[in-house]
Amino acid sequence: MSYDEGNFSTEYNDRVIEQVWQEIPVEDLQALLVSSMQYNTDFSIPNQIMCGDTNQLTSNYEYQYQLQQQQQQQQQQQQQQQLQLNIANQCNMNTAQLHQYYSHHSELVSQIRRNTETAKQTIESISKNYREFEIAYDNLFRLQIEFFSKQSTEIPTYESLLNEIDINFKKLNGICESLILEPEELNNTRVLLQKLNILKSKIDVLQKEFKEFESNQIPKTSSLDIIITEQPISQVIFKGKIIEDTYEVQLLKGVATEIRSMSRIKAKLSSEETTWRTDNLLENDDAVMNSNIASFQGLKINVSTRMSTVFLKFSATFQTTKDEKSITSIPSNPIIVITNESQWCEAAGKLLLHDAFKNLVEIPWFEFANCLHHHFLKATRQEYLKITRALGAKDFHYIYTKFFNSSTITQQQVGAFWNWFGQVTQALRFKRHISALWFNGLIYGIISKDECALLLSDQLFGTFMIRFSETFPGLFAVAYVSDDINERVKHYLVKPDDTGSQKTLPDFIREKPQFQNIYQLQDVGTGEMRSFYKDLALGNYYSKKRIQANDNGYVQL
Repeated sequence: MSYDEGNFSTEYNDRVIEQVWQEIPVEDLQALLVSSMQYNTDFSIPNQIMCGDTNQLTSNYEYQYQLQQQQQQQQQQQQQQQLQLNIANQCNMNTAQLHQYYSHHSELVSQIRRNTETAKQTIESISKNYREFEIAYDNLFRLQIEFFSKQSTEIPTYESLLNEIDINFKKLNGICESLILEPEELNNTRVLLQKLNILKSKIDVLQKEFKEFESNQIPKTSSLDIIITEQPISQVIFKGKIIEDTYEVQLLKGVATEIRSMSRIKAKLSSEETTWRTDNLLENDDAVMNSNIASFQGLKINVSTRMSTVFLKFSATFQTTKDEKSITSIPSNPIIVITNESQWCEAAGKLLLHDAFKNLVEIPWFEFANCLHHHFLKATRQEYLKITRALGAKDFHYIYTKFFNSSTITQQQVGAFWNWFGQVTQALRFKRHISALWFNGLIYGIISKDECALLLSDQLFGTFMIRFSETFPGLFAVAYVSDDINERVKHYLVKPDDTGSQKTLPDFIREKPQFQNIYQLQDVGTGEMRSFYKDLALGNYYSKKRIQANDNGYVQL
């Protein structure tokens, strides 16, 4: 039952009023009193009614109202205490998780370092063997000269040396298939493999020459070969732009071959899938050989390969005392020539698959990781002897657990991975300021959303980190500490229209008051982080300075 005080008019006489009030149950009178107290309404019970049990009604319920208010205050205090306790527990939990995170990071780094030591020992051992192989080759070369000139009857033998080279070749490939290598060891392994291949080619020239001697008692034809001794890994280049890398070729010849004259060494574009509509395929494509070495700098390819792989071959014509012979090298590492930036990611992915799998169905994870690292360093324009920021232990752990999680991987898995990582690499290669920000740790880069929130859990309001978005390839996300108790760390996706040709990522960060202090990665190896005021850290990357008003309130344009 409900009542409205306005229904009781003074027109009623006192008896009627008294009779009406007396008919109202005590429980309803209590409710009316409590309601008037809660909402501060002007309400009172006539004195005639204030008798018997109702005499104490007002005082009793004033006490009950005060008691109710006290209970509500106690509940609020308990809720506040519980909230503070929850925050404290969360802080303790975050502290424990942070400790676990850095311990795991340290363990991954230690594992990489142990792998590095193992790789170094193997590389040093094979390097020592290689020097011995060179001495053995020189002895074979000398012995072949003496045998042909009948100064010695000792027959040169090549098989044992070739077998030893193959054994060391397999050892080098073995560490690439079983360990993730640091850039220095990655480069040393690549160089050493190349040296062993060159040495095998030199022995092959001698061996072919000796076999012809055995058949004819004297070599009737010249024994020549052209090999590529220096070249970049597979790469994507732009049509009509100079190739930054040097190609170097070397002439190999047998002991009984004498050269009277030779043409200039010429580079040629080779492809099994593409036919060209122009003869002007290459520029700066010939060189003179000095001391059996020719270098090609400033090569330029003037056609697009339509997303197909092509190769460079190097050839020359030689006039010897025995014959005239044209020699062509084996193909270079693959190249794809594109016409615009949007084609880069797809082309780079094709070359990665080509180099990693070599027509195999599956390969070891470690072998792919090392191949990926080669391509990443090339794409981000880093030289092995001047590494600014390579992929670290945490980067590889993230890639492995998110995309592969298996000791062997397939081309299909790599394709799915490259759909994300290819866009990341393209952003680092082409977007303004992005590579510099990443090199300096201002973009943390490859990290999960949850790990970002964990790293920021003990930071002050306004502290933020920049990472690569996990769900939107090529875009960036900013994780920042907010004042929201329920969601302390928030994540903002930097959309394409947030930046542009006139507005870079640092410009976008600059204008957002939610982002105050950037949490910068100081050391990739240790994972050390430090917080800096954003204008101090990003100031050099802003497109223009803020315009300050003069005393008269106007600005200078």
